[in-house]
Amino acid sequence: MDRLLRSKDPLLRSIFDSTTDRIWCIDDELRLLEMNAAYARFMPEVTGIEPRTGMNILDLFKDEGSVVYWKDLYLRAMRGEHIETRHFHLLHGITVESELRLNPVQDQAGNIIAVTAI
Repeated sequence: MDRLLRSKDPLLRSIFDSTTDRIWCIDDELRLLEMNAAYARFMPEVTGIEPRTGMNILDLFKDEGSVVYWKDLYLRAMRGEHIETRHFHLLHGITVESELRLNPVQDQAGNIIAVTAI
């Protein structure tokens, strides 16, 4: 996805970053491939950790419960499941509810190569 965003007109990157929806993509090894500006701003506020492309997405979480929760969701999506769920997190001491969608990304042969999250 990162190569796609860089190879296209800068307009595509602008569209990706202009939304307030958090968007990110991971590969089959749970490495963060791409994220938009909203996700990059949000994650340090919630986890205290700055997301970086190439990092294992689970390294954003300090507690085992969060690691188990997110790993389960990502692996289900990697097996082809389209997931829609509600997620709760603390932001500045307030519990916030977010809608989450995880979708498998397939290559031309139909193999799942990544998961996008919105």
